[in-house]
Amino acid sequence: MLPTVGVACDITKNKAGDICATHEEGVASCTTDHQMVVCRNGKYAFEPCRGPAGCENSRRRANCDKTLASVGDPCKEDGSKACSAQGEDLLACKGGTMQPLYHCRGAAGCEAAGKLNCDLSMAEVGDPCDPQMEGAAACTPDKREIVTCKAGSFVKDKACGPKMICEPGSSTQCVKQADSGS
Repeated sequence: MLPTVGVACDITKNKAGDICATHEEGVASCTTDHQMVVCRNGKYAFEPCRGPAGCENSRRRANCDKTLASVGDPCKEDGSKACSAQGEDLLACKGGTMQPLYHCRGAAGCEAAGKLNCDLSMAEVGDPCDPQMEGAAACTPDKREIVTCKAGSFVKDKACGPKMICEPGSSTQCVKQADSGS
């Protein structure tokens, strides 16, 4: 019997659901600029590579940019994060699929340039927030109220008065609304 060390098969022609061996778990290859085929749980599956770098085969492995994802995309590691393809949400891997974690309603949305960043300077009452943000303030999208992160979600803190608007920033506050008729 000949040793199989260093032998690699072309897996790009496999179809989703085709059987793969247990020793092939995690083996992947790019099939297009934005998709790879990978062996997961004994079967081949296609996974999208929605990030700007797409998918590239390099040094006998697939480099798949998963900094952008869609709800329901397959994922391997619980807790791994990505921005939604539209830049409106921060998603997290839970139970093998990407799920919404936070709504990034601020002007910067969700950015995947280097480190992921979710702009939570704007939030609706009930939007989830990171418990580490406890006490942090944000404006509602209509800028009529200040909401505060408490116990993992934003709650109403105070309404801005007449002719006042909420201004997000390092010290989120209600400020006098500029006259629009001058």
